[in-house]
Amino acid sequence: MANAMAFAAARGTPLTVHATFHLRFAEGFTEASWASFQTTFLDKIARWLKRRGIPVAYAWTRECGPVKGPHLHLLLHLPCAHWKAFKRFVIFAGRFQESDGVSQAVVLSGAKWGMWKETMQAGALRYLLKSLDASASTLEALGIRPEATCPVMVKRCGVSTTLAQKARREARWIELRSLPELHGRLNPANNNQVEVRHAVA
Repeated sequence: MANAMAFAAARGTPLTVHATFHLRFAEGFTEASWASFQTTFLDKIARWLKRRGIPVAYAWTRECGPVKGPHLHLLLHLPCAHWKAFKRFVIFAGRFQESDGVSQAVVLSGAKWGMWKETMQAGALRYLLKSLDASASTLEALGIRPEATCPVMVKRCGVSTTLAQKARREARWIELRSLPELHGRLNPANNNQVEVRHAVA
């Protein structure tokens, strides 16, 4: 996911908005239907973006909390002028009901104008990776603060096809692989300079 986010920024479609969907509010949702629900939901979002001429670029993680239950985190490229329309659309497309006082069904965050700074994007990604299935030493090396969550029995995370490994390979993107490289991308405020990782023709 760190490569996908860096690639998104390099291609001019930085992931500037963090959307959280609390799925217990989605009509008819069950954990058994999570995979099919999300596939349909993200496809609707992609078509909505395309109709408005907005490039499709996103990364997602699934989580299940003891209080909030199953929820979906989505980092996506979305100009701030479209935030209100996007929120109205996803509430309709996901058939989300009213909130219950504990949490809202759909939450959009990204400061006033979006997460345009690399430090903001990295902070959001570290948050999404807080339940990463990795050793404590690896998480510490990456600068990720772990948080215990309930088990998720389907694929934990993914990205849009526009940011997937095939798209990155076709663009001659040089993958970040080592812990120091990944740490540098996830913690840019600690770097004196940020290395450009895409190939130049």
